[in-house]
Amino acid sequence: MDDVIESRIRLAKDYLAHTRLRVQEIAALCGYNSPEHFSRQFRRQCGMSPGQYRKSAQAQSRE
Repeated sequence: MDDVIESRIRLAKDYLAHTRLRVQEIAALCGYNSPEHFSRQFRRQCGMSPGQYRKSAQAQSRE
């Protein structure tokens, strides 16, 4: 199950960094029924919320 979670989070990171999709839409595309559950798992795996990750990824791409 850990591999599935890692794969979903990896896909979510790509969507967050390269699209303007809402977090709820990304959660659904990555196989989550609940955006809240997605956000909790993302925070556990990455140490930040999906929104914080998006801001960080966008800031890095501007540098």
